Amino acid sequence: MSFKFRLETNLHLAEQKRKAIEGILAQQIRTLKKIEKQKKTQAGLLAQALAGQKNACLTNPKNLDSWQKYSQEQYEKLLQLENELQKQLEVVEASKQKLFQCRIEEEKFKKLKEKQLRIYMWEELKKEQNVIDEIAQGRTGINGDISRDRLEGTK
Repeated sequence: MSFKFRLETNLHLAEQKRKAIEGILAQQIRTLKKIEKQKKTQAGLLAQALAGQKNACLTNPKNLDSWQKYSQEQYEKLLQLENELQKQLEVVEASKQKLFQCRIEEEKFKKLKEKQLRIYMWEELKKEQNVIDEIAQGRTGINGDISRDRLEGTK
């Protein structure tokens, strides 16, 4: 008789759930990196706009209004990206928590399977030892007739 873990289906489902959440988390991290990159680019654009505004203030005051509007637009876009980044960080953190819980659940099933396998192996070892003991008793003559009958399947 071979070992059969009765919760094998649950273990496989827990593994699949963990893998699915890992995939979702990976996508969310890619989105986070994309937003971080956009934010960095936007910060550069804002720095250029502020430099242009400063330059217009010193050299060409007629264009100062345009530069101020442009700088304000870039600043608002940067704030928007900062908000998106914070939201995405929260989403990533929530997914990390889900993944952590899934790993705990999966680990519980694995440990239960290991425990049941050890119990099964111990019981099988005891059965084998009983058979060996019966064979040994039959060869030495202790209850020889009874042991031989059991081994031969007759009574």
